[in-house]
Amino acid sequence: MMSWASWRKLSTIYFGEWIPPVRQLRQFVTDASHELRNPDCDSHGETELLLSKPRTAEEYQKTLAIFDDELNKLTRMVEGLFTLSTRRRRPTASGVGTGLH
Repeated sequence: MMSWASWRKLSTIYFGEWIPPVRQLRQFVTDASHELRNPDCDSHGETELLLSKPRTAEEYQKTLAIFDDELNKLTRMVEGLFTLSTRRRRPTASGVGTGLH
């Protein structure tokens, strides 16, 4: 039977190389979620303001320009995420794919 110290050392060696990538992935998801939330919140705020009372054609034009800008931001972010997801992973010395190329 394996001692606790031996098991801990083995698990640290095995799982230790997975901990940094998992942390990086969590941070990336947190950052991406925040970035995607900003244009969404901006659009909702503009919509609420626009619908709060009758507006002029010029005000509608201005708001539509803001929507267009926010949608372009979202499109760029989604395209960037898609590009990242389709990149091939290259193996490292340990045989685990952690790098992109």
